[in-house]
Amino acid sequence: MISSYQQLSKFCARLSPKLASHVETLVVDIPFVKTEEDEYEFEGYDEESRAEAEEAKPMKETIDAGWPKNEQLVVMLRMLEEVEEVEMKGSTRIALLVLSPQIANSCLPELQSLALDTTFDGIDDPFHSSHYSALLYYDQLLAFEVRIQRPFASILPSTKPLPTYNILPVHLYRDLRIEGPLGASPYASSLVSISSALDSLRLCDSAAGTLPSKVLTILEAVEHPERVSAISLECTRRQTGVEGNLSNTLSRFSTLEVLGFVGQWPALSGSVYKLFGKLPIRELCFGPKYPVSLARLKELVHGPSKSSTLRLLNLSNVESKSIRLSAAFECQLFGPHWEDVPPSTSFAKWTRNFSKGALYDLLESTADDETLRIYGTAVEALVKEDIWMPARQEALWRHHQGGDGDEDIETDNEWETSSSASSEGDDELDSDEVD
Repeated sequence: MISSYQQLSKFCARLSPKLASHVETLVVDIPFVKTEEDEYEFEGYDEESRAEAEEAKPMKETIDAGWPKNEQLVVMLRMLEEVEEVEMKGSTRIALLVLSPQIANSCLPELQSLALDTTFDGIDDPFHSSHYSALLYYDQLLAFEVRIQRPFASILPSTKPLPTYNILPVHLYRDLRIEGPLGASPYASSLVSISSALDSLRLCDSAAGTLPSKVLTILEAVEHPERVSAISLECTRRQTGVEGNLSNTLSRFSTLEVLGFVGQWPALSGSVYKLFGKLPIRELCFGPKYPVSLARLKELVHGPSKSSTLRLLNLSNVESKSIRLSAAFECQLFGPHWEDVPPSTSFAKWTRNFSKGALYDLLESTADDETLRIYGTAVEALVKEDIWMPARQEALWRHHQGGDGDEDIETDNEWETSSSASSEGDDELDSDEVD
């Protein structure tokens, strides 16, 4: 991995045809720096809000002194004839060079995967598809990812016309990921609509706030939804809602097999959970911070409305982290066999709609179903909190009662379903649910 302009200059200088023939992956990862602005003050914030505010700080790129020069980069890229994967982070200049017709038409003939992560500084609307027209020249390209590190207000109206095609390019890319303040641009959907061969689509909205997310509007721009088999929808900041109707939008994707939700979306309504059972979904994923209703999930995996196609259910919306203290302190606590004792655990943020008791109930109701696997950090949290922690406490008790620490630590206790196991927390209101 190349992590600075200096390293990139050395790579360009030392690259030979023989060495280039062995390079299949090129990763340029130049770190961003966070801006220091007065409006981002954390006084009075709780820990979670402070972390969110810190994460929301606009990013800026490391100063680009223009070295290596574009001419040197062109020579380097032309030599990399065997490269199949390129990741460019932290440099608008290099990203635009890779997107230029000069490079796309004469370099990287085997390129199959391209990921760009920059601010696209100096470009009014980096979502406008005219900036990506040269991707057509990468005729082996299968996957394209663009992450735009810009605040909402910095995206300005573009006067450029959208590119037109007599026939939609079928080989442009099949796997597309777009991340950034999607609602800031009316042209974000154009990146979706110009490929007729989309198989996998991942959308991540990084905009905060007062406007509803336009993720569904972008989904509706897919030209051939019947060809899409995987969708992932993510919101990294709190959203007031989602513009559009999720049930109507997803129902267009008649061959959808994998569906994922990540981040701080509003909770899904009952009609959306019912739609999951009507689509041929094989894998359903819920990522960090997503508000899941276990009561509605239970109807999907058990009973008369059970999905006939669902095989994998990933519940990673909550987690509890393992914490290992220093070796000296652990040895003092548990004696010489301290490494056999489970680590300490920070408890997950369970809620009324996603409680430990309800998760136990879901797991027990599907225990005899050999066609369904339920996994994820939420399931791991049960093991850590209700099996590891009691075992750790028992080991601590044994050691300080004068035991020699040689006793085996049992960590495979039976799970017990109990309503008292649940802890209450904040939940999404029904009025905020997404239909």
